[in-house]
Amino acid sequence: MIGISTLIMGYSAIRWQYSSWIISVIFCVFSFIAFLSDFISLISMHRKQPDCRHHDAKRIRDLSPSSIHSESIPVEDPY
Repeated sequence: MIGISTLIMGYSAIRWQYSSWIISVIFCVFSFIAFLSDFISLISMHRKQPDCRHHDAKRIRDLSPSSIHSESIPVEDPY
């Protein structure tokens, strides 16, 4: 999606020569490069060690509703 936005914004920047469009294109290019480098590093990490997980996966798994309900303190019914 960032790549498509960069192409569209690049065309607009060249066509109408607005400085805000030119700055936006530069920002989109840097964002696209950052996304690609992160994606490539993630893919290479998973190819070297297929069973590795993202570090947030354990934290999200620990917050699952089943674990919250199983460890919660029982509340008495007031009625």
